[in-house]
Amino acid sequence: TLPEVPGKSALRILHLAQNDFTGTIPSSYGRLTKLVKLGMSHNSLSGAIPKELASLTRLLYVDLLNNKLSGRIPVELSGLVNLKAITFHGNNLSGAVPAKMCVIASLIYIAADCGGLMPEISCSC
Repeated sequence: TLPEVPGKSALRILHLAQNDFTGTIPSSYGRLTKLVKLGMSHNSLSGAIPKELASLTRLLYVDLLNNKLSGRIPVELSGLVNLKAITFHGNNLSGAVPAKMCVIASLIYIAADCGGLMPEISCSC
């Protein structure tokens, strides 16, 4: 299980990939306002992507691939105007990649399960 974040932090990179973490992504991670890279791939994280991550306006890279995340991609993440790359594929997400996310000027890479025989989510990017 991922630990809660007790308060604000100067942390800039949080790499928690490949640790067999379970449970949800705590909404308290939205307090890591100096974060530029968030890596949580290849765990067994479940539940929704917390909309509080939209508070991390300095984020450049988000890697959530290969977990068990479910629900919709929060439209609030479209406010991450510095984002360069984000990965969602290999989860149990539904709905669509928010159209507003597709027009983030700095975004050069987005990976989601949009195609194939059994698309997970729809993409208009």
